[in-house]
Amino acid sequence: MASGPCRRRNALSAEEKDHLRRKVLALLEEPDAQLAVQLALVVAKMARQDGVRGWPQLCPELLQRLDSAAPAAAARLQLTLHHVLKELSSKRLMTDQAEFRSLTAEVLPRSWAPWLALTEQLLPALPQLSLDQPPPPELERWLLLLKCLRRLFVHGLPSDADTAAPHASLSAACPVLLRALVGFLEACQQHGVGSFAWEDVEEKSSTSLGGPYLL
Repeated sequence: MASGPCRRRNALSAEEKDHLRRKVLALLEEPDAQLAVQLALVVAKMARQDGVRGWPQLCPELLQRLDSAAPAAAARLQLTLHHVLKELSSKRLMTDQAEFRSLTAEVLPRSWAPWLALTEQLLPALPQLSLDQPPPPELERWLLLLKCLRRLFVHGLPSDADTAAPHASLSAACPVLLRALVGFLEACQQHGVGSFAWEDVEEKSSTSLGGPYLL
C-alpha cells in the first residue's frame, strides 16, 4: 500500500480536478440509462471525496441546470443529485454533517417546489398513462425528488433530540407528503396502473440503490 506522502505526490492538482469535474458534468444528460447511472455514481463518489466545502459549486450547478432542463435531461440530473445527496448525507464526521445541514438550507426549498409542481401535474394525468408505454421521465424525476426530500429531512435538519420539539419545515411538509402519496396510490389502484407507476419507475430510479423501496 502506498504511504501518505506517495499518495499526496500522485494526487490530482486543482487544475486537473477542475478539468475532470467539467468534463464529467458535461456528460450528465446522457440519454442511455445505464451510462447515466454510472456517471451519476462517479460524480457522487467525487463529491464524497471532496466534500461540500471542496466542491461548493456542484449542487448549485445541478439545481441551476434542473431549472431549465427538458424532462428527460431533468430526470438524469435529478438522478445525479440524488446520488450526491446520498453520499454526502452518509458522512459521519461532525464537520461533514454540519456542511450537509448548510447545503440542505439551499437544496431543500429548490427540491420541494418542483416536487409539488410535478405532483399537481402527474396526479390528474395518471388515468391517461398506458401500461404499454415506458413511464414518462416526469414520473421518474418525481420519485427521485421524493427520495432527495426524504434524505434532506432526515439528515439535513437540526436534531430535535434535545428539545423534543418538531421541526417547523418538517411538520409543514408531512401532511402534504402524506396526501400526495395517498393520492398517487389511490389513482394507481383505481385505474389499474399500479405496476406501471411503481414497479417500472422504481426500477429505473432505484438502480444501484440497493432495494425496491419507495424511500
